[in-house]
Amino acid sequence: MEQVLIAGTNDPLHNTDTEYNTLIGFWHWYATEDQRSKLVGTSGKIKNLRFKLNGSPGAGKSYDFTLMVNGVPSALTVHIHDLDTSGTDTTHEVDVVGGDSVSLRCAPTNTPTSRDATWTSMFEGAIEKESLILGSSAATTDKVDTEYGYVMGGDVFRLDEDSSRQVCPTSGTIKNLYVRLNIDPGTAPDAYRFTLRKNGISQALTVTIVANDTTGNDTDHEVTVAAGDVLTMMIEPISTPSEEPSATYGMVFVADADGESIIMGNTMYQALDTGVLKYAALQCSVNLIWQADESTVYALGQECILKKLYVLLSAAPGDGKSYTFNPRIAIATGDLSVTITGAAVTTGNDTINTDAVADDDYLSLMCTPAGTPAAAVPYWGLVSYIAPPPVEYTKTLTESLGLVDAVSKGVELHPLVEPLGLSDTVVKEPGKMLKESLGLVDVYSRTWSVYRTYDELLGLADTVTKGVSLPLSEILGLLDTVIKSASIIRVESLGLEDRISKHPSKALVEVLGLLDSISYSKNPTVLAKLIRKFIQLESIGGGGER
Repeated sequence: MEQVLIAGTNDPLHNTDTEYNTLIGFWHWYATEDQRSKLVGTSGKIKNLRFKLNGSPGAGKSYDFTLMVNGVPSALTVHIHDLDTSGTDTTHEVDVVGGDSVSLRCAPTNTPTSRDATWTSMFEGAIEKESLILGSSAATTDKVDTEYGYVMGGDVFRLDEDSSRQVCPTSGTIKNLYVRLNIDPGTAPDAYRFTLRKNGISQALTVTIVANDTTGNDTDHEVTVAAGDVLTMMIEPISTPSEEPSATYGMVFVADADGESIIMGNTMYQALDTGVLKYAALQCSVNLIWQADESTVYALGQECILKKLYVLLSAAPGDGKSYTFNPRIAIATGDLSVTITGAAVTTGNDTINTDAVADDDYLSLMCTPAGTPAAAVPYWGLVSYIAPPPVEYTKTLTESLGLVDAVSKGVELHPLVEPLGLSDTVVKEPGKMLKESLGLVDVYSRTWSVYRTYDELLGLADTVTKGVSLPLSEILGLLDTVIKSASIIRVESLGLEDRISKHPSKALVEVLGLLDSISYSKNPTVLAKLIRKFIQLESIGGGGER
């Protein structure tokens, strides 16, 4: 499953020093990498890194952004230089596993102009329906008091649990809690315990890190959640540790609906403005407050669908008063909308409308007050959805057909397992190869044209016309000239695997032999010549006796 990670900051890039930031949220750039790293809860790939600046670095200058994995630069990088204002790396994909730390590094070259940056990346889980929950603190733990932090994003830990609340926008399961401290708690039995809380109740998903160790995980327990559940992370010191480390953690969200991942946030530092429309970052972050200038809270998105917006207020707006919340996409108000109104209502949701996000769209959250409502702090969550690819499979059928069958089946969404005793429709195009000894008889079709030359003493120039009518058998004693043209179909043993198309035909065999039919007719011209010669002979007395 694919998950879009969104981020940005109004803290300008440093133009001489290398600094670090997180993959999600709205954090300041920091000189130390471990203060901005977050822990991955499951295996998968990080890819599709995109950065967008609010201005160019300048001619001959650049910023290089690199994904860091366990403190080591990876192949996933973006280079923005000269007059460019954005860059992408959609070629490289970096493998990660549960417990790996991830962050982003920015390295300037030739003192570029300081710019604000927004960015986005994508996590592709190796296991169906799994996405990341990335959290951490922006300050140290407390060795005396129990504190609470965000489940997703990060800020300082707080004594008041309500200030760290976030709203889960869809149903699923949370599991695989990984925790890392930047220093160990002190001397055993000094320890810190991290526990996921749901609706103010501690859950079984918990990690305790004792002195002389800095990491721990719980991959055994799972916590089911429903849309609208309120989540926090509780941090307890045990045996009054001598050290106060900073902490980073990560978990896995397994959605009931494949393709859904979660985005959660709040603005613990500032209540909503009761009279003026303002904007906040969509993802939870450090020192997040509502701003009149939307550009100061931009995060960068990439192709996905936003849906299922849930909002919780710390106080009801009051009779006839309200707050309306809308995600903003590409500097435009989306269709998702939640209005909370009245003296007793503190929650609202929109599970009907959706908003499409395109690559490199700016994202933010807008709040519009009406009727001067009571001051309140909002907590929210929404779903980022990417449709999973359809599942395809090929089923091979084995049956006694006497032929070689080729069957191709395709399923658009889900694999089906069925016995073939059902009524299956199979389209077959058999090819049958016959090998046989033909041993056929050649059949000749002949057309005869017969011309005969008669050699006899006629003493005259005779013209003979012959036509066939009755069969006559005679010895002509003539010299016959015969012209034959034959149309022959030859059949032979080919010695190959022949592909033969057969249809009935009738072969006739006869002995020609030939039975000739001859008819004679008088020739008036010749007869006239003979009479004339006879008269001439009579005239000269050579006619003889009559």
